[in-house]
Amino acid sequence: MIGDRRGDIGFMEAMVSAVSVCIVLTCFVAFFAYSMADDRVDFPDFDWNAVSSISLDGGEYSDEGVGPSVAGQISRNGWNGVVLTCSGNGTGQPSAVWSFGSPEGDVSSSCILRSVPSDDGRMVPTVFEVTVWY
Repeated sequence: MIGDRRGDIGFMEAMVSAVSVCIVLTCFVAFFAYSMADDRVDFPDFDWNAVSSISLDGGEYSDEGVGPSVAGQISRNGWNGVVLTCSGNGTGQPSAVWSFGSPEGDVSSSCILRSVPSDDGRMVPTVFEVTVWY
């Protein structure tokens, strides 16, 4: 691209250089995004149906059926341990904590909000948090 006496390279040459810069930057961003997404690790996927049997009886969370369901997930997925906490009192402090297995190895955590039936007919919103060691 040779300019004239004023240094103007012309419209066509300016467009070609702008498009080539855009193509190079697009390739760079695509390569960067692919390299970031390629390093993903498969985290444990906890089956939240295990907490469907929890109810609120007399102000305390009952754990009927939670133990066998979580123990089955531990053996089926080869995890080291699971800690399940729930809080429904609005303070963020755990109202109930259930621990299964041993807490060693890599760790993953997730939480969910579910309604828990109470013995007085109310549905109590409860935050469940699970920590999985794998």
